[in-house]
Amino acid sequence: MCGPISAILSAVSTVVGTASDIQQSKYQEQVANQNAALAKQQQQAAARQGSEEIRQINQEEKQTRGYQRAAMGASGVDSGYGSGLNILTDTAYLAQGDRSASQYNTEQATWGYGVESEKYKAEAANAKKAGKMAFFTGLTELGGDIASYRSTKRSKWTKK
Repeated sequence: MCGPISAILSAVSTVVGTASDIQQSKYQEQVANQNAALAKQQQQAAARQGSEEIRQINQEEKQTRGYQRAAMGASGVDSGYGSGLNILTDTAYLAQGDRSASQYNTEQATWGYGVESEKYKAEAANAKKAGKMAFFTGLTELGGDIASYRSTKRSKWTKK
């Protein structure tokens, strides 16, 4: 009597454990997919932020150059050559440096978020594979439980 009950309990335990493993894998896959989507959104936000920063740099450069021209005009300095031109050229040069730094930082941020997104996609794929493996492992274990029970039953009959 102990043989059938023990075999049934073993089979039920295998089925419950397998279902739990599959459910855990599905959950991990969903979390990884959600994280991938969030990283993609962060990548897009970083790109938008970088564009806005460059727009602001351009606006500040135009304002600064306007103030400089106005000050030079009020002082009687010609902004087309000499010191006046040098000041405007330096302002343009510094603004270009700011734009380049902003663009580099934006590219680094968007690249990093893109890598993060791909990493999470790989985690999701691995979790999905783990769920499939849990299913097939559970089937194999269940088959082993059944075979063990049947061999115990056979050995009872063949010992007489």
